Amino acid sequence: MTTNPFDMETPPHLHTVEERNQAPFNMSFCDNEVSSDASSEKKIFPIHEPFLTKTKEFLLNLNSIKYLKILILAVIFLIGFFFSGNRKVSIKTDSPSENLKLSTVLFFLFKTTISHVFISFVISTTSLYLLQKIDNSTTIFYTHEISNHISLLIILISINAYFFISDKNFYLENKYGIDINLRDMISISIISVILFTTKRIVVKSISHNFNYSNFIDRIKRVLLFEYFINLIENSVKKPKNRSNNSRRSSFLKNLSFLIFKKVHFSSKLLFESKAIEDNIYIKRAILKDFQSTRAPKFFMSDGDKLDSKAKTYASKRENKINICLEQRNHLSINDLSKYFKDKKHYDRFLQIIQLPGETKIKNISLKPILETLYKERYILRKSLFQMSAALGRVNMVLNALIIIFTFAMVFVKTSGKTETVISVLSAMFGTGFVFQSSVKNAIDSLIFLFCIHPFDIGDRVIIELDKILENLVVTELNVFSTVFHRWDGTLIYVPNSVLCEKSISNIRRSGVIAETHLVTISYDTPEHKIKNFKSIIRNFLRLNQDNYNEYFMLNFDTLENTNKLNLKVYMQYKSNYQNYEVYLTRRSKFIALIVNALRYLKIEYKLPRQPVLLENIDNLNNVQIDRRLIKDIRNADGNATDLVNNEPSNE
Repeated sequence: MTTNPFDMETPPHLHTVEERNQAPFNMSFCDNEVSSDASSEKKIFPIHEPFLTKTKEFLLNLNSIKYLKILILAVIFLIGFFFSGNRKVSIKTDSPSENLKLSTVLFFLFKTTISHVFISFVISTTSLYLLQKIDNSTTIFYTHEISNHISLLIILISINAYFFISDKNFYLENKYGIDINLRDMISISIISVILFTTKRIVVKSISHNFNYSNFIDRIKRVLLFEYFINLIENSVKKPKNRSNNSRRSSFLKNLSFLIFKKVHFSSKLLFESKAIEDNIYIKRAILKDFQSTRAPKFFMSDGDKLDSKAKTYASKRENKINICLEQRNHLSINDLSKYFKDKKHYDRFLQIIQLPGETKIKNISLKPILETLYKERYILRKSLFQMSAALGRVNMVLNALIIIFTFAMVFVKTSGKTETVISVLSAMFGTGFVFQSSVKNAIDSLIFLFCIHPFDIGDRVIIELDKILENLVVTELNVFSTVFHRWDGTLIYVPNSVLCEKSISNIRRSGVIAETHLVTISYDTPEHKIKNFKSIIRNFLRLNQDNYNEYFMLNFDTLENTNKLNLKVYMQYKSNYQNYEVYLTRRSKFIALIVNALRYLKIEYKLPRQPVLLENIDNLNNVQIDRRLIKDIRNADGNATDLVNNEPSNE
């Protein structure tokens, strides 16, 4: 019998391979199928460089794009310098007005831009190098993230210091008669850059810590099983040119080396939790490696369509592996141990996949593993995408507020109309009071989404809506609302400000879930039958430890009317009921056991005898009764009194 060890919510063992292949995931959204060319050698096992190298290239590419934009601006200034001719800019200082060559201004801007690029590049490269050398590198990580801001601050502070030391001040002349003080503008720019720097650190910290704390365990599990499938694929894969033995040998040798290198590095990150907790760079590397895996586009759909897509994907990939296994059916899980440099990592790997090392690969049903892997990868990627999108909207709002604040400071400095500014600010605060409810809802929504965060996409939750407990699945997370999918197909949109005040039970995050079953029997049931009933339950749980925990209790609960004895059976499932269909299957199976055990032991409950007094209807002179009813009774088959007299006694 084969197993499906991937998902904690999926039953590890079902009776048959067919049943196991049909194990539902019960989610409410779907993604596109992997392209049909996934059978190519590159698609089957995309051999990447180790995490840190790949993340380094990613960050350097981002920096290249960032620097390219600034360099283009510098080139524009340089071109303007050459083509400005003798044009002049009219400025004034504390002394009378004077003219300054436009070419001088443009060349100064060109030098400033180039200096900014150089300083930023030095800070970014240095911090990136230190990230790989120092374990606890949170400060260095954020230094790398704000290298542009630091460079800009250094340049602005240097210019301001030069003006202060030389005691110079420039005013740009214009036809509106507004004095634009250059030193004041630089001071305001410094304040704005500091605000943008603080905002970026806060947003990056929330984004990274939030994604890591909420998704990293599931991401590591997905990556681990992705490597497991990749190892199986590459253990049975053959080179295309079978006639060339030397090429075949070289291919297998290089392939084994690359797999060994990748798995050793990956297993070190996935299994050594201390290395992950202490190094923010490794955390980011794991997230980036997960985001680089195959991921279809996002679109909403129903659970049936999702199951269909996942099964199609799993069947195709399993069939390709099975075709290769026909010639190598002797392979077992232990044959994969050569790719693990550290034996403790391999032992941990076996513990997580819940398969013994001697298990033959041909006996493993990969389809349910691939189905769950496909869905879980999609759910996690969509969760990361939507949370990043929500945080991006918050980031845009903060940017807008900083820009408004900057222009307000510029307006105050240039106009000198303090009373006007105070009036505008008073109007803004007054508007804030008018929209106090909206502001409160927005703040509550942000706190709910990023601080409380009671669920993720795909989680099954129990929430009371309109005084009714609803069993829902989270399908979409937004800044101000959450979309749920109900069992009947209904999509429910609930504002986050409303959810912030609700009590929410998260099934996915819950551990083992227990349940009680009430059994009513006759008060005079022999004690030995109750003991036998308890033994049957104990043996059943012992034989089905894949679905249930062995621990249970059978207690006398209540005695009603001195004839009805209520027993309460307390039992535990092996996992929670995130996968609700699997939970219902397990529950039905246990209830069926109770019914069969009671029938086998002839334990039952009979209603107590009720005394019935029958009298001749003709003698009921004082009772008003419908004559038609009397006629119907008399015309009935037999006589009620005779039936009672002729019925055999039960005593």
